[in-house]
Order: sequence, then C-alpha cells, then structure tokens
Amino acid sequence: DADTDADTGEPGFRYGNAASEDFYQGTWSGRVLSNDTDVANIRGCEAGTGWQAIDAAATADMLEGTNQNLYIDHQRTPVYGEDVCDWMNLEALAAELDARGSDIELMAVFRDDETYEEYQAAISGVRRLAAEHPRVKAMLSDDSNEIFGIPKDPMITDHLGPAEAAVLHELAASTTESGAPVAFMPYIPSEGVAPLLADNTVVIGARGCNDDCFLPDGSAARDGDYYIYPEDIIEVTVQFVPTDVTADQTYNLNFLISDFIGISGLTYVVDVVFAFDGVEVGRYSMVDATDSDPSLQLVELPIAGLQDGVENTLQISIDTAGTNATKYLDRIAYIWDGRITAPDGSESLLDITSITGRLERGTYAAERDFTTATMHATSNRAWRIRDHVDGTLTKFPLLSKNYDEGIHERFLEATCRSFKAADQPCLEVVWANDRWGEELVGLPGQPSLLPYLHAAQDQTDGVVLWMNTANLYDTTKGTMAPRAPWDEDAHSVAAGFGPNGLPIPGWYHRWSITAAEDGDYTVHWSDADATSAPEGRLYRTAAVNGAYTHEIELNSTDADLPTSTISVRSGDTIDLGVELRAGFGYAMFASQFGLTAPSGTTVDLSTATRTTGANAGTTQLYECFMQYFTSHDHEAACDTDSP
Repeated sequence: DADTDADTGEPGFRYGNAASEDFYQGTWSGRVLSNDTDVANIRGCEAGTGWQAIDAAATADMLEGTNQNLYIDHQRTPVYGEDVCDWMNLEALAAELDARGSDIELMAVFRDDETYEEYQAAISGVRRLAAEHPRVKAMLSDDSNEIFGIPKDPMITDHLGPAEAAVLHELAASTTESGAPVAFMPYIPSEGVAPLLADNTVVIGARGCNDDCFLPDGSAARDGDYYIYPEDIIEVTVQFVPTDVTADQTYNLNFLISDFIGISGLTYVVDVVFAFDGVEVGRYSMVDATDSDPSLQLVELPIAGLQDGVENTLQISIDTAGTNATKYLDRIAYIWDGRITAPDGSESLLDITSITGRLERGTYAAERDFTTATMHATSNRAWRIRDHVDGTLTKFPLLSKNYDEGIHERFLEATCRSFKAADQPCLEVVWANDRWGEELVGLPGQPSLLPYLHAAQDQTDGVVLWMNTANLYDTTKGTMAPRAPWDEDAHSVAAGFGPNGLPIPGWYHRWSITAAEDGDYTVHWSDADATSAPEGRLYRTAAVNGAYTHEIELNSTDADLPTSTISVRSGDTIDLGVELRAGFGYAMFASQFGLTAPSGTTVDLSTATRTTGANAGTTQLYECFMQYFTSHDHEAACDTDSP
C-alpha cells in the first residue's frame, strides 16, 4: 500500500483495498455462468455452450477487476469426475487463471450433508486438482457445526468427532497420498466456534428433544430424562490463576456467552448463575426477554478478593427458579473467551487451569430414576477439533438485531487468536445479498457494514463474500444476458438460467417500449423447464407506466395461457419481464416474450430498452463490497442512511 501519513511520511494504515499476501478479499459461490443463448443447452455443462458451465474468462475478469485474490467454489458432488459439472467448472477457472499468470487462489467447499467417506473422497479430489493447479489451496466443509458433533446434538447421532477430523486433516496434509497436500479448513459459523475451536469453553445445561428422545444406549427416553427440575444440580467449577491483582480492588471477569433457546414467552426460567467464594456475582438468562435478543452476548462479573498467583474458583450453575424447564428446547449455554479487566482498564486473558463438572438429580427426578446423561457440565474438550484444522472461516450473525460492534470485534479476535499464533488463515464470511428482505446489517435503513469490515481487517486474515452477486460486474454475461426465444414466430426475446446457479434476490429481466398505438396489445409468453420452480418464486410480469397489469407465477395454471392483453394509450410505457421473488435453489427455467400491437404489427422486443439486475438491497451490498475491495474511499458506497 503506497498511501502515507501526511504528517510523518511513514506508511499509513488505510481500510479497504486490502488484498495482499497477508489478507484475502474473496468470493464464495459467485461464478459467472455461460451466456449461451440456446435453451436446448439449459442442462449442459460443455464449456462455452452449457448453461451450467462457468464462463471462466468472465469470472476471472470479475475477480481481477474487483481486486480479489481468493475464490471459493461450491461443490455439490464430493467424488471427483472429469465429466462432473462442478469439478469441470473449478478446473476451467484454475486453467484460465493459470493462463493469465494470476495470483488468485482457489479453494473448494463441500456441503454439510456428505458422509465421512465422501469427505475423504472430496479431499482426494481437491488434492488431484492441486497437483495440476497449485493455486488450489484448501478443502473446506460448509456449516461444519452440522458435520462435527456439538453439545446440542441428539444422544444418538452420526456426526463426526475429533478422531475423524484428525483423519481428514492427515489425508489433506499427506505427502504420500496421490495428488498434492492441501489445507483442511472447515467453515464454522459463530454458533459452532465455542465448542469446536475455542480453548476452555464451559458447556452447561441440557439437551432438548421433541418426538425422538433417546438415552445413550438407544432406548427410548421418558420426558423427565430431558427436563431440568428445580432441585437438579448442574454445576461447573472453573479454576483460574490471576496475576498482578490485589485483593482489595474490584476486577471485571468477562466472557462471551451464547445459548440456544432464542425465544421469549416461555413459562419457565433457565438462568446461568456465576458465584465467587460462594457469593453470586452475576446471572444470565437463557430465556430471552424479547425475540430480538442477540445470539451472542457479553457477561461481566465484578469480583473483589481475587488472590494473586494462586488458583481462584468461579462456580457456574443452572437455576430454574422453581420452574420445570421442559424438554423441547436445547437449554445449553457456551461460556468462553474469559478475560479479566483491571480497574485501570488493562485486560488479559483468563488463565484457566481446570474445568470440572457436577451433575446430580434432585429428589423428585432421582426417585423416578431420570438420567443425567442428557445434561452437560463440562468443558468443550470432547468436541474440540482445533488441533486438526489448518485454518477456518467463520461468520458473525449479521441480522441487525445482533448489531454490536464491540462483540463482533471481540468474537473475531477470540476466534482467530490461536490461528494467528500458528500462522494459519482465519477469515470472516459475510452475507453479500439481502437474503430475501431480512433485516441485515448493510442494507438500506440498517446499521452500516463499515465497522464490521474494519474489524475484520483488524482481526482476521480476510473477508469472503458469501453469495456475492458477481454477475453485476458485467450484466452482458451469465444469467444477466438475454437468451434466444425457441419459438421465433411469436416471440422475440427470452431470459433464463440453468440449474447450476445460486439465486440472486430480485433477479429480473425487463424490456420496455413506448406504445405507438391506442388499444389492446397482445403479449405472447411461455416457459421452458419451469416445472422445477417452487411456488411463489418466479413471475412473468407486464406493466403499464410502472403499474403491474399481470403477475403470472411460473408453473401455475395462469402460466399455461399463451397470450394476455393489456390496454394502453399511445405514449404509454409497456414493460414486459420476469422476476425472481424468493429463493430458487438450483432449479432452472427460461421464459420467452413477444408483443403484437392493436393493428396486428409485431413489436420487435429485441430493439426495446432492456434492463436487468437484482433488488435494491442486494445491489447496495454489492456496490459497498466492491468499493471496499477496490478503494480506500468507500464510505459513500456503504452509507445505509441508518438513523
């Protein structure tokens, strides 16, 4: 970075435009696909023609043109095959970047519902690519808190554990297996970091269950086995050694804490109680005061009487305040990243020497022989896979109800601390579209993303955009490009996408003309391969002067009608198009359009004004991220006008 501080002439730190050998700016799942026009190729993956095929040159142009140095490709098939579309696309992009001499790195990510054997096969496939294309650096697993066991999992589970993580790690790093070594880097969202990656996480509470409630031996459980009753003891003792403390001063012990209840209005209480020397010093309620309570919070404990240089004891327990905490929710809290803040504001990590638990049923439950096996009062050691990974990607909850700049930055620092010490990458993943209208940070009217991006640049090794709308970089390419009608007698334009593209919120194509005649215009429209469209997703639309006259859902009875009429006056604006209004998965479709004037004259829509794009929120996020990636002057692009 050539920027300098005007006062000293020394290199100055600036936010944004940060891609370097030490910092990633990247996209996860944003490949630009083929813009071939022939609907006959909608299922194809042949380079240059298949609608599922990557446009490797356009994708590389997007990455280079927006100052990105990492692309993470989503793979739906774990077993490598030369004729498997996702693998073909990754190879094509690698070859294109090789030909350009680019320094962009590639990683492959696999779904969270594969088997243990399939993850091994996936690693072997990535190793194979890495041997031919050294820019392929890592195998990632998506939502790894769904792959590897965590404390809230059912008693009977097929989740993997630390032993399987060790095998996957060894396979990825092997110098004797075929292919080239790659990094093993599970993506772990915030709710999985405390049990899977952190040091000395306290796990306290009880699992939940609904209909399928089991005991460890596989036998059916009774409801009471999963209840927490008032007399039950769920308690953890944490021993820690503070230094440079004096007993006559008050210090602040503080932790990150999260739980899994997440709703309000329950009839029971589940409090986490903190006590020092037998005196309560703090309390945290798992039962939310409102449904908007954030999922990750800070608990602060003022404590006097700390003994310097020797073990001190903090006791953590569950209190239901005389209520029966029923079985249907996971009443589990994670308490981690312990720190101690001195009266002068200085802070240090809490030196925890031991975590021990006590589980004991009270009289009512004991008389009925209800088990404690559904309960936790322990550390995260049984679930921790940190020693078996080469890096990680994580994501803080970006709903505006979770907005807290301080907790976000602390979460990143806590998550990445051990990775930075080991010189291993730790990246933050952020949502890069509007998630169909959810109240996300960074959207118009919501809090700004800039404090989050700045914290990521301070605390992590990179920012990765999940579902980046990369096609907005060049709307003449990919699914933003028009297609050719397959019935040219009645239709002159078409749009659509194949089954290998992730949905773009608010994706649309629109053709606009000025009516030259008064009367009824006839719209000709039909679809191809739209039967895979779920309900309430895709709509063909007609509008006059901006007001909809037709909103026809694809794959509905109305969509079977080949024509519709719209009444206009000369000079009115007619808009015809197609819009995506909800998530579409990997479905595919194409729609074609034609227009006949009242006089019977065919209107050539290919000469009409065509617009295409995404909804306002997704466009706002794209412009913010791309400006941040390419410039130090990004504030205006990321301004959300939040009050």
